[in-house]
Order: sequence, then C-alpha cells, then structure tokens
Amino acid sequence: MVMIAEDVADRYLVASLENHTANRPVLAFSRMFLSPTRSFANLMAFKYPWHRDGRLGISGENNKLRREMLRDYEDGSGAALFEYTPPKKGTGEATHIR
Repeated sequence: MVMIAEDVADRYLVASLENHTANRPVLAFSRMFLSPTRSFANLMAFKYPWHRDGRLGISGENNKLRREMLRDYEDGSGAALFEYTPPKKGTGEATHIR
C-alpha cells in the first residue's frame, strides 16, 4: 500500500510540481518526503535521495535546462516537462522527458 501511495503522489503531486517550478529545495523535498522508500533505495545505491531515473536532475546544468524549459512552457511555446504515458509491455518506466 505504501508503494502505491508513493507512486500516486509521485505521478500527481511531484510531476505537477516539476512542471511548475525549478526551485531546487522544493523539488528535492517533494521527491524525498513523498516517496521515502525510493529515496532510501537511492541512498543505498550511493545516489542522491532525490535522484529519479528517467527524469531531469535538479542541480547544475540540469537546473538551467529546467528553467529554460519551464519558461518556454509558461510562454506557451513549449510542452510540459513531464507527462504521464502508459508503460510499454515489459518496462516499468512511465514518465518521460519531452
């Protein structure tokens, strides 16, 4: 049940935040606290707890790119950064970067 709740929070809350802000602390805390088991698994794999496979990072050059993409999205000239797509057969990845 916990994993399902985390997946729902990740899909609806975190992805929505990622489409509207480039604020690093907000993104890091939302990724860590809304999915603590995934964050702990990242720590055990020697990754940052807010790391997510298949998603744009939240610091450095990735943050600059995120800010540009958000600016384009807000102007109406770009698409949303993250959009849910159903997974293909045999894969568990559902969220992708445009």
